This record gives sequence, C-alpha cells and structure tokens, in this order.
Amino acid sequence: MVAVAIQMSMFAAAAWATRGHWQYSDNWAYERPAWTLSQGHGLSIERAEWDDPYLSGLYFARHPEADRAYLPATVFPPGYSIFLAGVYTLFGRSELAAVVANGLLLAVGTWMAAVVMRRALGEGRAGLLGLTLLALWPFSAYWAAKMTSDTLHAALMLAFVLVLFCDRPKAWNALLAGALLGAATLVRGYTLFMLPALLLLWCVWRHPSIAPRRLIIAGLVFAAILGSWTARNYHHFGKPIVLSSIGPGIGLWIASYDYIEGRVPDDDRMWEDWARVGAKDPYRHDDHQRLMTAVLERIRQHPAAWAATSARRLVRLWLPGTDVASGPLRWVLWGGLCALLFLTIRGIGLAWRSPNAALLGAVAIVTYYSLVFVPMNVEGRYLLPARPFSFLLAASAITPWLPRRAP
Repeated sequence: MVAVAIQMSMFAAAAWATRGHWQYSDNWAYERPAWTLSQGHGLSIERAEWDDPYLSGLYFARHPEADRAYLPATVFPPGYSIFLAGVYTLFGRSELAAVVANGLLLAVGTWMAAVVMRRALGEGRAGLLGLTLLALWPFSAYWAAKMTSDTLHAALMLAFVLVLFCDRPKAWNALLAGALLGAATLVRGYTLFMLPALLLLWCVWRHPSIAPRRLIIAGLVFAAILGSWTARNYHHFGKPIVLSSIGPGIGLWIASYDYIEGRVPDDDRMWEDWARVGAKDPYRHDDHQRLMTAVLERIRQHPAAWAATSARRLVRLWLPGTDVASGPLRWVLWGGLCALLFLTIRGIGLAWRSPNAALLGAVAIVTYYSLVFVPMNVEGRYLLPARPFSFLLAASAITPWLPRRAP
C-alpha cells in the first residue's frame, strides 16, 4: 500500500536523523523495567538506578524476603515495558531494535487506518483524499522513530476501533474490543474513561454497532485487565494502584506555566521550581504529592486564567510544530493545520447522526482525545491515535465541495 510505503520512508529518515537520541524525556521509566523483565527479575527497577523510599517501605514491609536490589515498577503503566521486554529478549538491550519494532507498529497502524477509512469513505475521492492526508502526515513517523509508548498505544486504539465499530459485529468483537482497549490503557492511561464516553455516545446516536450489551461485555474484559494490574500492585504494596504510582501532577504543573508566564520554560528551570516546593524527584510518590498540592493551589489562585488557557490549549493541541517553526514555514503550518482543524470540526457536525459505524468511531475518538488533555501540558504525540480519524472526518467534510466528475 502506498500510504504505508510513504510513512515507512519518512520513518526511516526520522530514525536516521535522530540516531543516538532515540530515548526521549521520561522514557527511562519504561526502558529500565523492560530490561530487568527480560533478564528474569520481573517488571522492576534496579534500586541502584532509581528508588522510591515510599514504595520501597511498603514493598519490603509486606515482602521482607524479597531481593532488595529490585523494586516492582509502578511509575508508569506496564504495557510498553512489556512490549520492550519482548524486543530485548529477542535482540538484547538494543535501542535500534526497539525503534525498528516501533516502525513495524507504524506500518500496521497505517494499514489499519486505511481499512477504517475505506469502511467510512469508500474507495472514491473522499477515501483517496483521506489516504493522502494519512500518508503525508510526518509526525506519526517522527514519533515512531523515538522510543516512546505512543506508537504502540495508537496501534492498539486503531485496532480497537477496527474491531468495535463495524456494521455487523459479533460477540467476539466486543470481547476483543475490551481486550484491546484494556491493553491500550495499560500502555498509556489516557483511555481510562473511554468506555463511559462510548456509552454516552451510544445514548446520543443509538447505533446498533455499540449496543449496551456489547459495551457491557467489552467493559467487563476491560475491567478484568485493569483489575489484574491493580491486584498485582496491591499484592506488592498493599495499596490499590490502578495504573501508576504518580498522577497528573507533572503535566498539570508544566501546563500551569501557560497561564502564569505564557510559556513553558526549559527543563532546568522546571526542576528548580519543583525543588522549591519540595519535589526533588516528582516521579517519586511523596514528591509527586507535594507537586500536586502546589499546582492545585496555583489553579485555585488563578481559576479564570487556568480555564481560559485550558480552552486555548484545546485548539493548540491540534497545531503541532507551530510553536517551534519560524518564518514562512510557521505561517504555512498555521494555515494548513487550522484548515485541517476546521474541516475536522465540520466533519464531526456532518457525521453527528451518520449510520456509518466507522464514522461514528472517528467522532468518538477525536472528541475524546480532544477533551481529555485540555487541563494538561500538550504535545503533538498525544494525539497520534486521533489523527487518522481527524483525516477521515476532514476528507468527508471537504468532498462535497469538490467538483463532480463528468458523466
């Protein structure tokens, strides 16, 4: 398929351009547990590399016989660490192998997005336009060339929509959809509230493809997957840690600079500010709680500014790259991305009561991912699962304006 070939070409270029810098930001909290898991020490972190006194105290009080060199990993959800552990088991601790594995996920995700587009738009001009947008979008390939969990999460969400939002679903569709959504949530916690959102959408559209019985089946599977991880954490620590031992404090704190200073400062400045409120390492439980207390006080002191900035962030979320581009490129990006956003919104309006299950799935994903990040710091990679569906909606919106073919 042409779209897959183009995406893989851009992926290869991005991987080459960023070689030596494939690990990104806080990826250590995924990568280190992956290595220890592949070495037979369970999903854990070597305490010589990183430790959390709060979690260590809980763990060794409950398990005094345990190996004190390792602490069960709970900083982030486990899905990407488990995926990386599989790569490391086969190829050793190789960043190149991890990046290539992400590239394969990109290829599969692009193919699944094309299938969803065909279901929603057919094989005419609308489908061709959607595939063109999908093929030429560079950011999916760029982020796949990093060792981040976003590409795996996006692929699982594409598979979820492919399975659930079909015109004649069977019982296995609901079972598999629940498993895929659970797996996606164990990779990135964004989708924790996805099923309630889908239930709300069913109440609006009353589409037979997501009838309540199927949602209940999917929900039970989803709950069983999250419950198994929570039970594992309860066994280790005596606390019901659902996804992560830290919460949204870091994202809220970084986002708060928008309404306090109108910009996001560099990393050194943020670490200094974190230390000022007593959060020397916000990835540790106690320090994260201090950060949460401080940022909630910030929001309480500036509620109107926080609300206004959050509303603007909803738009900025869909405009990646415009904050770092300059000159004519910046205006080209602004124009193109704003046009895409306008067409996506128009597509949502046109698809509001569409009988097409794939179109309904696109509306659900785009709406959900747009709203869930509004209070948080935003990066373009967070919307990777929603981008293909925005292209689908944009193509469906622009097609009626195109000149008709001559008979």
